[in-house]
Amino acid sequence: LAPAQYVLSLILPAFMARYPLIKLQLVVSDRPVDLIGDKIDIAIRARTGLGNEALTMKKLASSYRVLVASPAFAAEHKVGDLKCLSALPFLSSSEAEAGHSFTLVGPAGRRETVNVTPRLMTTDFNLVREAALAGLGLAFLPIEVVTAAIGEGRLIRVLPEWQSEKATIHLVFAGQKSLTPAGRLLVDYLAAEFEPMVRRRGLAPG
Repeated sequence: LAPAQYVLSLILPAFMARYPLIKLQLVVSDRPVDLIGDKIDIAIRARTGLGNEALTMKKLASSYRVLVASPAFAAEHKVGDLKCLSALPFLSSSEAEAGHSFTLVGPAGRRETVNVTPRLMTTDFNLVREAALAGLGLAFLPIEVVTAAIGEGRLIRVLPEWQSEKATIHLVFAGQKSLTPAGRLLVDYLAAEFEPMVRRRGLAPG
């Protein structure tokens, strides 16, 4: 979802201006989709590992998630270690009703699974970020969603030595022969423009 909400909004207008006869429909969802069954030409997926699906993939960039909260929330709750997280109000960017847990990677590659109880569940990253800015809880969001707010001091990283495993963002499609000429133009454009925009906006993983 984060690439669709943040990076595509920065680069697709120029594509549409360059090719005024091409019409685009963008579907944003965190649920797995069947490209052929759902009649989707191109998908963008962020994964920590590759599946065994028979699809063509092009790497676009990498991303990772970080724990963030407002300075006031962090000062009030004083999170000192991972054990504190399960007791905090959590703002979830998952729509799943059960199994709210995630794995963090820390110093020397140490991995820990954290269980949380959300007070907010939504796939809208903007809403989760705004709730965190309002001091309503702890959030675990893609770095591209919170980079600006962190830079402005409106959010701070909580336990900054911990983050998610890095996920690779892939452009996925059934194959070159399955694409229309417009689809091939879009694939080439995204492959050329996606990562440079990520780096220009300071969204690349560190």
